[in-house]
Amino acid sequence: TVLGHVLFTAVRVEPHPTRRAAILCPLAVAPERHKTGIGSALVEHGLGALADDGVDLVFVLGDPRYYGRFGFSAEHGVAAPYPLPYPKAWQVRSLTGTPFAELSGTLRCADALNAPELW
Repeated sequence: TVLGHVLFTAVRVEPHPTRRAAILCPLAVAPERHKTGIGSALVEHGLGALADDGVDLVFVLGDPRYYGRFGFSAEHGVAAPYPLPYPKAWQVRSLTGTPFAELSGTLRCADALNAPELW
């Protein structure tokens, strides 16, 4: 039985082609297993694996109250690929200590995530 799933996909921050970045999308946990720590464990394990692999920044579009617990912040200057109805939900976390508050640019995703209806 699958209880949860998380996916991290490589993305580009233009105009910073050498900065390694990923997007957390999607995170899902079986409804009957919500609030049991599965989602947190998936996110923490994924962030750790990305850090070990040298990824610098991880982006997410999600509830700031939830993702803020993992160090994500909306205080950055990287635009999402499409306009967002809830800009504070567009967040980033540095895995290497890079000060992301000064970072600017635009996120470019894989084609599978690059559709306005997904944003």
